[in-house]
Amino acid sequence: MSQQKAPKVKGAYLYAAGMISYNLEYAFIGNLTYALTNSFGISAMAAGTIFLISRIFDGFTDILAGVIIDRWNPKVGKARVYDLLHLPLWLCVILLFSVPDVGMTAKLIWVFVLYNTVQSVIATFMNVSEPLRLQRSFPEQARLKVMSVTSIGTLVFSMILGFTLPQLIKIYGAQPHGWTLIASIFAVPMVIFGLMRFFLLPELPQKESAKISHKLTIGDCLKALVQNKYALLYGVVMICWAMYNTMSTGTQNYFFQYIYGDIGGLSAMSIGTLLTIFFIALVPRLTEKLGRAQTVRFGLTATMLACLGRLVMPQNLVWLAVMSFIAMCGIMTLSFMKPLLTIDCITYGKWKTGNAVEAAYSTVNSLADKLGLGLGSFVLGAILELGKFDGTQAVQPDSAVFTIKMLYTVVPAALMAIALFALAFYNLEKRLPQMEQDLAAQETSH
Repeated sequence: MSQQKAPKVKGAYLYAAGMISYNLEYAFIGNLTYALTNSFGISAMAAGTIFLISRIFDGFTDILAGVIIDRWNPKVGKARVYDLLHLPLWLCVILLFSVPDVGMTAKLIWVFVLYNTVQSVIATFMNVSEPLRLQRSFPEQARLKVMSVTSIGTLVFSMILGFTLPQLIKIYGAQPHGWTLIASIFAVPMVIFGLMRFFLLPELPQKESAKISHKLTIGDCLKALVQNKYALLYGVVMICWAMYNTMSTGTQNYFFQYIYGDIGGLSAMSIGTLLTIFFIALVPRLTEKLGRAQTVRFGLTATMLACLGRLVMPQNLVWLAVMSFIAMCGIMTLSFMKPLLTIDCITYGKWKTGNAVEAAYSTVNSLADKLGLGLGSFVLGAILELGKFDGTQAVQPDSAVFTIKMLYTVVPAALMAIALFALAFYNLEKRLPQMEQDLAAQETSH
């Protein structure tokens, strides 16, 4: 293969555009429980049950997506082709937030079908292919910079989402078709972002030896995953990460409406998002000094402490903004490292098994994401139900107020503690240089 040249600056921005679209969809879906309970008359328990049942289907589609992606190598690019899915992804999101005014059974069927179409099918292929998109579009020495640009871009647009969404909910949330309008406002630019990456960012030429020489089966993928202890540990961390993001996004609407007293105050949290950009700019240097895994450990510890810190002054907007800033800085270290850690697991898998599967390891990312999303949504709905929350009531009982407060503080801190425990056994990074030398020697000998 010809020597890989570092991509032009626009390549990093194009890659970031696709990730921004996917990440904003993920964040926007986190508001689904709130929309269903407060605008469409569906109970928190019913919504959470739908999300949990959907994870059973997800377990099958994640493995199937890994097999399909590994076996199919279209001319436009093995991972690039899935950039086209940004269009149906956002179209289905709009429909998901457009629950018709029909009977309760029909409403639940509508949500179940569209939620699974979005998360179990479309988002699955996008998520599984994403680490390969990075690996196949940029040489190794450029990936850290690409992820820095991607993280900063994601933060900027998350800030825009975080600032505008509460105001849009306040204005349109209770109106007929209000959520359809809200979803469409974000969908149009995000579809453009995703399609820009498909048309303007090609994949690099690939080494012949890196290509799959036989048709992979589901058994090959499952065997590769079971034999990769680091992929399994990473999966535990990612489940906690996804549950944290889902529950934080879903709970903050309730927290600011019923604890702080004004959902519009949530927009102030976007100030912390803006400041996080400066922290993310320092992550590459921090990573060079500490390493990828240790940087994540540092970040998750900060997030855990910040979540507990919210209990100190739960009705002080400035204090909440500071704690949200610290929590976001911490969790962004893991968001930053996700594709890089996945690529590390791929390297370990090739070294240990000699099986050149790639997308199979990305299924850990996808399955953990959506298992965490489903579990987080279910736990959120179940705890709200246990607390006797009723979205049709303007004033909630003390039990509901207490559970909302715990969901925004203690529960996410506990998730970070579990992730840190799993990371204590993750020592792959120090072994990678020797593994890469062994793999290079094997390629040379063939």
